Amino acid sequence: MTKTIMLFFAGTILLAACNNAATNAANNASENSQTVFNLDTARKAVDESNRRFEAAVRAADSTALAASYSSDAAVMPSNSPAIPGSGIAAFWGAVLHMGVKDAKLSTTDLQGNQDWLIETGNYELFAEGNKSIDKGKYVVAWKNENGQWKMYRDIWNTDMPAAK
Repeated sequence: MTKTIMLFFAGTILLAACNNAATNAANNASENSQTVFNLDTARKAVDESNRRFEAAVRAADSTALAASYSSDAAVMPSNSPAIPGSGIAAFWGAVLHMGVKDAKLSTTDLQGNQDWLIETGNYELFAEGNKSIDKGKYVVAWKNENGQWKMYRDIWNTDMPAAK
């Protein structure tokens, strides 16, 4: 009887060890199959999005500008309440109508993970004839939405002196 009990316990321990090893192997395989986050790759995606944004300004395409934002985005311009996603295209349409013909965006820092990025940078806006009309700094919270980096919160303010 003692041998039977000993064999039972040994078998139980062996079974538990095998089960634990199989679980660990499955967990490791699952972790390895997930895409590893790479900040350099994310930076390239943000840079590409910024170049498309600049091109949309030059093309005076407020719909393309709005497409840079996530479905639940908001822009937060100076001297204005936050503008939710449904109003972003109209906002940029008004900016373009005021004479903005080009934009230059320069990322100074980008930090984050596979779900969120925080970009800080500088901007400059131009009117007809490449005349600089505004420059300042911005912060954008980027959200990974369906595998694409989209702007979730976009806030900026000018470096120009206040109008008198």
